[in-house]
Amino acid sequence: MMTILLCAWSALVIFLCLVRMKFYWTRPQWQLLLYFAGAGVASTMPSLICNLFLSEKTQFWAFDPDRFNSFMGFWIGAGMGEEFWKFACGLLVVVAIRRDLGDANRVLGFVIVGIMFGTIENIVTYSGLNTQTLILRGFVSVPIHAAMGVIHGLAVNRARRRCVAWPLFAGYILAAGLHTLCDTWSLFLPTSLIGVALILSIATLTLGSAFAWRRIAEVPGLQRPRRRNVL
Repeated sequence: MMTILLCAWSALVIFLCLVRMKFYWTRPQWQLLLYFAGAGVASTMPSLICNLFLSEKTQFWAFDPDRFNSFMGFWIGAGMGEEFWKFACGLLVVVAIRRDLGDANRVLGFVIVGIMFGTIENIVTYSGLNTQTLILRGFVSVPIHAAMGVIHGLAVNRARRRCVAWPLFAGYILAAGLHTLCDTWSLFLPTSLIGVALILSIATLTLGSAFAWRRIAEVPGLQRPRRRNVL
């Protein structure tokens, strides 16, 4: 039980923070958001198969000693592969529901896909690591997946609003590229700069995602009233 908590604590914190930041006039569509959680779990299997294929049948393994092979492994497996399956599974939910979720619920849905993916990834692949590493992954890996979910959700909202497909491709490529860069800092930077670059990248993604989430209208035309200071 403790291992599961160490793997999942960050996902729970992110979800609660997003709900607390946004919903005032309405409530999250809990039942429909459970479908996105299922999509996040489902997206882990094809991603795992893709990564296993790369490591066993090709030279492009994420942890190969050769830097180029390692970069290609992260790019094809983690970047292109994981982001494709997360995006695809989330889109299947949007299409299957056949109703207007609202911009906020769509973005929150894709974030749920991302944090569920990150949690299952922690449990299946990294649960054997020590406590400190699991806690660190809660600050690094899961927030990255959540930020990619924000990008996916914004892309779907724009595609729906404009009735065009190109935002879907742009969102996918952007998420895949950022995911790859976050995974490959250590391949190209001196050891002394790896920690700084990682902290800056996670902080930038987190702040950018939070800013984008704040700008999404919960209900078009309504603004959340400001709190009055009572002395």
